[in-house]
Amino acid sequence: MCHLKKPVSELRKFSGDPLFYHRFMQQFRSKVEDNCDSPEERLMYLEQYTTGEPQQIVIGYSYLKADGYSKALSELDRRYGDQDIIVSAFITKALSWGQIRGDDPKELDRFSIFLAECENAVSCLDALKVLEYSENFKKIVGKLPYVLHDKWRNIVYQAKEKGSRVKFGDLVSFVRREASKMNDPTFGREAMKVDLDKKTHNVLKRPKGTFATKKVDVKDLKSESVKLPNTTNSNTKNDIQCKNTVKNDMPVKYTQSQKNNFDNTMAQTDRAFRIPCMHCGGQRKPSWA
Repeated sequence: MCHLKKPVSELRKFSGDPLFYHRFMQQFRSKVEDNCDSPEERLMYLEQYTTGEPQQIVIGYSYLKADGYSKALSELDRRYGDQDIIVSAFITKALSWGQIRGDDPKELDRFSIFLAECENAVSCLDALKVLEYSENFKKIVGKLPYVLHDKWRNIVYQAKEKGSRVKFGDLVSFVRREASKMNDPTFGREAMKVDLDKKTHNVLKRPKGTFATKKVDVKDLKSESVKLPNTTNSNTKNDIQCKNTVKNDMPVKYTQSQKNNFDNTMAQTDRAFRIPCMHCGGQRKPSWA
């Protein structure tokens, strides 16, 4: 029976970020320090898994043989492990966070994850009250979308009515809950937006009505037996001379009232009314025009 081996996890190098220092030291002690026998070997690995300023600090203690490793750890703790430095780094990152828009649920979710990390890290250092200073608290709340400000004020007012004060954990729970609502897979902002886009797309795909008239080809006029007015008596210079003139016995469809209306229209618009010839396709005036 084969035995499964534990997956090999990589140890991330420490570059001087106070927010990552405690996690780095936990991993280093678990993977390196517990598996090394001599302080010299531990110091060698500590130099290997640091970079930048922390690495220069470790190199400075590499000349000491016996207690070089312990002194290097003490200097790293003093520079990057002090609780005031860590709390200050968390506050700086929180206050430098950009304003979260109401239409960006993903950014609100990332902010909720960071606030949870901030709460867990600072509470372990017993310095959570620093985050609850009124000015820091107010600036962190100011990063939330404006639509959430009034909801948070309701929570603060309810706490005051009960004779208590809101804590940083209350803010973390509030942001986590609102982020979960906005990112709900069924009724979240993005999910509802996709459904709305589909409906809008279907509406835009519907054929639009048109008021355009049907075009009639001149060649089809003969086959459709369209009655044209008598044009044989038209001898004006604007007329088109057609060899195949229409016979005189062709009935005139237009009434006298229609002719009068036409004369009035032409007098107002000063445009010549022309009728297509069924034989040559040219344009001619009616004989009464």
